[in-house]
Amino acid sequence: MMFPVNMDKYGRVSVPETEGDATKKAHVAGHEAGHIVGGLLRGVRVAGAEASEYRGETRMTKTTDEERIFFGLCGMAADGILVGELRRDGSQGDLKTVRDLAGGLGMSAQDVEEALLDARDELAPHSRALAEFARALTERDSLSEQEIQNIGRAYGLVAETVRG
Repeated sequence: MMFPVNMDKYGRVSVPETEGDATKKAHVAGHEAGHIVGGLLRGVRVAGAEASEYRGETRMTKTTDEERIFFGLCGMAADGILVGELRRDGSQGDLKTVRDLAGGLGMSAQDVEEALLDARDELAPHSRALAEFARALTERDSLSEQEIQNIGRAYGLVAETVRG
């Protein structure tokens, strides 16, 4: 099964708004792709990822609360890039974690919203990598650390040294 993504000649990607399990899985895979790309951009070890129609999980080393907030928001940011709107449905677990961490750091709801827009802006230049990670997750259901490294390397996202 291919990730249902459209890409124009400028590298802008979009997911068709259709019904069905394949599209649900594609949305989950796109969301998880955001966590993967965010981790790679920050030089963090991304140990693996999984996606199904109902849930996704990306395993990575997280060192600070600020980074955990960023990584938590990267899934929603990827939704904004791949789907064209910042979707908060399907991200309830991430939102709860982000809000709890942000509250502990004295961040307001407005601060979190601004951090979400910043995450989207940081991921946006990597839309092709987001689409490729989403496509791979949709096809394989999971990606190992090595598969993530290989795809990341192909898109210039793998740092020379990875923390964790």
